[in-house]
Amino acid sequence: MTHPVEPNIEALLSDAYDGPVADDGFSVRVMQKIPAQRKTHHSYSLIAFAAGLFALMWQVLSSSLFEKAWHDLAQAQFSVTVMVLFAVFFGASLLVSAWALTEAE
Repeated sequence: MTHPVEPNIEALLSDAYDGPVADDGFSVRVMQKIPAQRKTHHSYSLIAFAAGLFALMWQVLSSSLFEKAWHDLAQAQFSVTVMVLFAVFFGASLLVSAWALTEAE
């Protein structure tokens, strides 16, 4: 931001030049050299999400925590193990969502 006392740059340039400055096609050549916007690959994100979810399920299914939580859920009890299991899945989905949002930018 320019200081209010300093003169406006646009006013200085308009005093020095009457119209646009000829660049002999320089700006057109530069615009042609700029690479196109990177394509996002949403299918890779979905495949990575599915693979991560599968790996998480595989690790959790083999633990006694999952067996205890599943047993408690079958008996309609909301125990600490159920909350921990929900927290693990919620945290994993939150991290994947944050990663997907940062990749979308």
